[in-house]
Amino acid sequence: MSLIAASLIGGGISLLSSIIGGGIRRKEVREAQAESKRLAELQQRMHELDIKRKQISQQQQNALQEQQIDLQRSGMAEERQFRQQQQSFQANRQQINDTLGMINQSHVMRNQLANMLSGR
Repeated sequence: MSLIAASLIGGGISLLSSIIGGGIRRKEVREAQAESKRLAELQQRMHELDIKRKQISQQQQNALQEQQIDLQRSGMAEERQFRQQQQSFQANRQQINDTLGMINQSHVMRNQLANMLSGR
């Protein structure tokens, strides 16, 4: 009888151990599944953030290109304005030189006329 009892007790302990062990394994599986789910959620969040980062980066790059285009246009407008001012300055200088030439010529003619009138 004691052999049967020992056998029953051993079998019971073995059964109890497998139940407890199975519970532990199920708990570990649930924890692993939960961890896997959290990891998948984090990966999804990282993917979403990466997309947003790329969008922001593209927006910044577009804004920078627009600024560069604006600067180029502004620079071309300034250069055009400078050339117009330079041409205007040269035209004014030519007018001044022409006027001075006419004044000099009128002085020469006045002197010649004065010489002719004085009899020289």
